[in-house]
Parts: sequence; structure tokens; C-alpha cells
Amino acid sequence: MTQTVVVKISGESLRGEQYALSHLAFTRFVSQIRRLVDFGIKCVVVLGAGNIFRGRDSATMSINSDDGDQAAMLATGVNALVFAARCKSVGLRSVVLTSGPCVSFGIPWTQRSLAEALATNDAVVLAGGLGIGGISSDVSAVQLAADAGVGCLVLAKHEVDGVYTSDPRRSPNAKLIEEISATEAYRRQLSFTDPEALLLAGELHIKLHVVNAQTESSIFRAAKGERVGSVIRPE
Repeated sequence: MTQTVVVKISGESLRGEQYALSHLAFTRFVSQIRRLVDFGIKCVVVLGAGNIFRGRDSATMSINSDDGDQAAMLATGVNALVFAARCKSVGLRSVVLTSGPCVSFGIPWTQRSLAEALATNDAVVLAGGLGIGGISSDVSAVQLAADAGVGCLVLAKHEVDGVYTSDPRRSPNAKLIEEISATEAYRRQLSFTDPEALLLAGELHIKLHVVNAQTESSIFRAAKGERVGSVIRPE
């Protein structure tokens, strides 16, 4: 039976120095997906929108939250379309799974359509998240992992090596936590993901494997089960 992995890639890690989309970043991530497929692992990919627009940026842009949420979901669609196209450019069979304002971009997301897409493709890329305003792409990734019947979700975060006791970019005393339960991570209010995603992962028994998106081969290694970054147990 072919193994499947769900990977969530931070939108910020897709940004270039001058443009919202970095050719180098997409190349690096697609290369890891290619390696996983060659290794016999099919991939479901969820992309954030931090390189383009987040729903929480609404106030900064002087727009209401409903419009901002729609813009953010469409931004994930831009990333997904480009990512799927880049997968095809390296010989991977790929398709875009969609919801919300991105529904016209590809195949509407249902548990059945996801199973069918995985049966005939190497990579399935999500556009539009859950299609509901105010829901993060991390939450969408957890739900997608559950729908795919996958017990582990790889979270590739921007410029952070895993889960820390405090923000390592602000605190020199922050220490990497190699393994922790979802319940304990929630109790300690660790900020590697939003609380809703953490609680949902615990409820759906999805293990989270948090790695640095910028580290060479981090996604590939985590997807193969190697010890890298931090692991959040669902119990």
C-alpha cells in the first residue's frame, strides 16, 4: 500500500526578496516532494498565504475581516496553482483540491474527492483551506490529514527549527522541545501554531512534526520519520 504524507508549508517561506513568490523556494520544496514520491510516498500539500496576504492583515489594509478572509483564501489559491504547476514541471502528476472562493480552480474538497485524487496523482495541493473565514491553514491541514487517513502532519515553519520554550527569535534562552504532548503544548501556550489547530490535532489523533522550512531536506526527513525538529503527540 502506498504511503501518504500531509505537509503544511508556511506561506512566509515562499516569499522572495523582491516578489511574493520565490522561484528558489518553490524549487526547493517541489524538489523534496519529488524525492518523497520517488521514495514511494504520495504527498498532500497545504500552503499558507503569508507571502501574499493573511486574514489578520485586514485591519492594516483598512478592510473588513470578511473581505480579508476571502482575500487570504484566494492567496492560498495563487500559491497552490503555482505549486501544482511546478510539480507537473518535474514530472509529477498533480491536482489542485479546492474550497471556498477557490472552488473553480480545481476539484472541490470532499473526503471522497481527496481519495480519488490520491489514487491517480502523486501530489494533491489544497487551495482555499476549509473555505471558512477565520480558519487558519494549519487547521485546514489537520482536517485534511484526518480526511486522508494520515496519522502525522508535517508543519514546515518559517525560520524556526521546531517548538521552543519561548520565541527563539526574541529570547536567547529559548530551548528546543524535541517531543511534547498536544495537551501540554496547549497548556503552556506554545506559539508554533494556533490553539485551534493544536486542539483539533489532539481530538483527531494527528501527530504534528514541526520542522524548519528553510532547512535542507527537513520535510523529506520528517516525512520519512527521521528525528528532526519537534514532535507533538496527540494524546
